[in-house]
Amino acid sequence: MRRLFTRKLSFHIDGEYSRAKRREIPPTTGFANTQSVSIAIPFGDITVLKEGSVQVPLTITSLDKANGGTVKHTFLGYYIVGTEGTTWQLFSANVHRVN
Repeated sequence: MRRLFTRKLSFHIDGEYSRAKRREIPPTTGFANTQSVSIAIPFGDITVLKEGSVQVPLTITSLDKANGGTVKHTFLGYYIVGTEGTTWQLFSANVHRVN
């Protein structure tokens, strides 16, 4: 599941970038100071939901430039993923910053 999920997420990001380049969506500077991002998924904590989708907990850590130094931000939450036909889809996300 991890490989399929990663591929879908990468495709989504690439698609957003392509639309932004074509000016279909406005460009953002929200990540201009972001130096790196890591996503940790504790696979032992994945929950299968009633309708067959799964809730995937995650921790996102970013390092951002700020005031001549580096600031670490942590986000916690989960993704709800499942299949439509034979394709894995990201149905929803609930992620919030904790510091």
